[in-house]
Amino acid sequence: MIDEIERGKGLLTCPDGDFSGYARREGRRFLVENERGDVLGYRSSWKAAGSLIASHHGYRLGGFALVAEWRGEADDGRWRTP
Repeated sequence: MIDEIERGKGLLTCPDGDFSGYARREGRRFLVENERGDVLGYRSSWKAAGSLIASHHGYRLGGFALVAEWRGEADDGRWRTP
């Protein structure tokens, strides 16, 4: 799940609680970090950021939920293990 807590800043979590991370927009890209703050790389979208954090922890993104908390919107999806 991606919880966009402010415009361009989001918490990335696995529904099972196995991992988490953080992404923030920097220009046209998102800087993606793991739960310890280690930079994993840059991606072009929320979905790509979610895919990066999932693959870093041995998962494959099979869908995702984006919750734009700051504007009260949600788009449901799911994580899938390999």
